Amino acid sequence: MLAGSQLIHGQSAVVGHLQNLFQEACEVGIVSNDVVDQLMGQTSLHTRASARIAAIIIASNFNIMGTYIGKLLTMIQNQGTSDNDKVKATLCLGEIGIFKDLSQIQNLIETISGMFQHSHDQIKQAAAISLGSVSIGNTGFFLDKVFKLIASCAPKEKYMFLSTIREIIINKPECLENYISTLMPLYLSLSNSEDESIRNIVSESIGKLFIIHPRQITDPLRQALVSNNVMTVSCCARSFKYSAHNNKNPQCFKEFVAILCELVSKNDLAVKKNALESLG
Repeated sequence: MLAGSQLIHGQSAVVGHLQNLFQEACEVGIVSNDVVDQLMGQTSLHTRASARIAAIIIASNFNIMGTYIGKLLTMIQNQGTSDNDKVKATLCLGEIGIFKDLSQIQNLIETISGMFQHSHDQIKQAAAISLGSVSIGNTGFFLDKVFKLIASCAPKEKYMFLSTIREIIINKPECLENYISTLMPLYLSLSNSEDESIRNIVSESIGKLFIIHPRQITDPLRQALVSNNVMTVSCCARSFKYSAHNNKNPQCFKEFVAILCELVSKNDLAVKKNALESLG
């Protein structure tokens, strides 16, 4: 099934068309519930579209929703569940949370965030993504709790929440307006990480937030671009790659053009490359 193919991983347009197709099919009742188990079985960090489609089917059918949510929670909490099945269950539960408010599930945040301590990296990553996904279903209930977790966790664990917030940015960035003052210091503190994957998420997150919240991000971003830390400058210069082409406030981006042009003349190749890509 196409939804379970790694070929469409990251292809938001294709996934969007699949999502619309299955939503319409569910509305007219032509999707078999048997498809859910097949889709869940195909789910992984690289085939998350199958979890999204499974969630659409589950969320559209009240008669099976409770059963599947209970099944997924049991898989997550059972110590005998294999690591791969924990990843599948965690991602699928998160996707259901995008379409249905799961705030009535007791200790859901604690259950998901508790997996941040797991020894298996893929389970930790799935938990971080899932926490962001379930937050979308009821941001009024979940967001404050998520940000309290960010504030109270150990510094070495804060990077895990990058994937949590990234899911919210992708699906519902407007709800983060009151949290920009918390997010920007977090992003800038991780912008000089030795881990390239962390720096990439920081760049993408800042860039996509800039589209919706440019005025709140402008000052800290401007300061970061003249930082003495080359990795921070490079990371932040790259952020415009994710926003300049799709910016609803071109005037806000305009003032950064001169800064990016100046960065092109810098000796550091990463700074030069990222500034050029953002200008392009």
